[in-house]
Amino acid sequence: MAELASCFIALPGGAGTAEEIFEQWTWGQLGIHDKPCAFLNVNHFYNPLRVMVHQMVSEGFMKQDYADMLLFLRICTILSSFLKPIYHLFQNGQRGTEIAMLEQKTIHIAAAVMMDDKGRLLLVRKRGTVYFMQPGGKIEPGEDARSALIRELREELNLELSQEELTPLGEFTDSAANEPGYLLHACMFSMERRIQDVKPAAEIEEILWLSPSNISSNQLAPLTLNKIVPHVWPSIP
Repeated sequence: MAELASCFIALPGGAGTAEEIFEQWTWGQLGIHDKPCAFLNVNHFYNPLRVMVHQMVSEGFMKQDYADMLLFLRICTILSSFLKPIYHLFQNGQRGTEIAMLEQKTIHIAAAVMMDDKGRLLLVRKRGTVYFMQPGGKIEPGEDARSALIRELREELNLELSQEELTPLGEFTDSAANEPGYLLHACMFSMERRIQDVKPAAEIEEILWLSPSNISSNQLAPLTLNKIVPHVWPSIP
């Protein structure tokens, strides 16, 4: 089957599914084949695996090129549209290019869930926009998510944080608030230390301390409203 296949796709599954797709991924690393390995990421099922792969790279256990061999597909239509060009790219030694094709309308950011001592959630609004969202920003090429977030918080809120203060919370995806037609994929981190006095800097125009009582009276970015608010306050319908 490996010889006849054009690519290898793993749907959500258990140990057997993981064993089979990881075997093909390993074969790709060893040069046994030049075919893409992909996960059909239904309802973000494989998001924890993406975090794990990122951790393997950041801790020095894996080269970025090997991580780039994995695809995380969101919907079946993407798969049917890009299967042949992906195979062509792999056959021509252009690993990594297929990710740019699949995710050309996805913005990758690192962001933070931070609270004050009153249990309010810190949100920011950028200059020229109307939506409040988690503080953070785009991950630059060659930059890991945690380092990107530390840089963004320093630039936009004058906050100096250490790597140890940020705990990975997970990866979240939703529609981008300010870029129509784009998805926002966020590597989210939480921080135990309570934030007190912060002042907007750089492109941040306004700061909002969100509580359950003022959710409905503010315009919140889709990812904040649909993913972060339910995570922070699960009892809110």
